[in-house]
Amino acid sequence: MADTRRNPHHATPADPTLALLDNLDRQLELLRELEGVARSQAPRFETSTPDELADLMAHRQSIVDRLVELDTRSKDLAPRESAEIDRRVSLISELLQAIRVADDQSRENLSRRRDEVASELAELFQSRRATGAYGMRAAQVSPNIQDRQA
Repeated sequence: MADTRRNPHHATPADPTLALLDNLDRQLELLRELEGVARSQAPRFETSTPDELADLMAHRQSIVDRLVELDTRSKDLAPRESAEIDRRVSLISELLQAIRVADDQSRENLSRRRDEVASELAELFQSRRATGAYGMRAAQVSPNIQDRQA
């Protein structure tokens, strides 16, 4: 009988069904991690620096890259009808939907934050222009009376 325990090193089992189940389990692990990142990122858009957001997006992208790799590998595995495979595929679909919802919320938050920053920059630019106009005006004023005693 084949060993159905998960290999901690993720070696592909000889049985294609077990290999597919192992692959699906790894996808579920990564999707759960991605879901956690997706849920935590929305509030971070308000408080994080651009560098912190870039780090968060890089971490998220590394998870997505691993998911793409696993998905590509799963297409090479011979699928068999199995209730367990169907259950795991269903879980993957549910997690993907939860991630989409969190991403939509994050996209709205990020868009709102972008608009706020753009507005702040416009106000700052207008304020600097006004300050600059006063400074140039003062420099352009020439005295009407001159003292020519030397």
